[in-house]
Amino acid sequence: MREERLVDTMSKLLGVLGDALVHMSEILEEHKVELVKENGSAFARSKTTKVNLGGKKEFIDPLRATLGLSTTKPRGKTAAGEKKFHYAYHFFQKEMSSVVKANPDMCQESNISSTIARLWRELPDKTKYQAMEEQSRKEYNDWVEEEEQKKLVMDHVKQDGPSSERGKFLKKHPINDTRFFSGKIKKDNYSENLFPEDDADQRYLE
Repeated sequence: MREERLVDTMSKLLGVLGDALVHMSEILEEHKVELVKENGSAFARSKTTKVNLGGKKEFIDPLRATLGLSTTKPRGKTAAGEKKFHYAYHFFQKEMSSVVKANPDMCQESNISSTIARLWRELPDKTKYQAMEEQSRKEYNDWVEEEEQKKLVMDHVKQDGPSSERGKFLKKHPINDTRFFSGKIKKDNYSENLFPEDDADQRYLE
């Protein structure tokens, strides 16, 4: 019974943390685009000092400059982006607090990572969970690789043009063609000029 509660509590904590990281990273990505539009690139503002209108040197926080954060009072979409992140962060805190309050005997530390680490140490039999973790990691890595291969294929289609013979083939057989990118199909044999269109499909699928 306690083992089930340990796993359930850990899953909830990690689930909330994972959702928060994904959501807040999306907000930060949007926010970064707006900051570049409104304030110029982070690189352009990376120096620690600048000369103001009065001829005096003005200090710029290097961390804010490096992160691309505004060195002046936010305005417009920039202010909205910062507020959006602020709300997302507090929503994450609220969700995490609800899990902690529902399991006071499980969540004794104030640090979430310490709590998760301790819960993991307390599991009596880790082997089955380690196997599940390895399987999940493998499935995730396979999915990432497949998505990357699909992107490479579509980039190739855009480069060649969808109306070209190779472009038509890539659109028709995107999965099979990913073997080219993994080295299973030699590049010099890939050119559409080396074999006629009628047997192209057969050569790719062999």
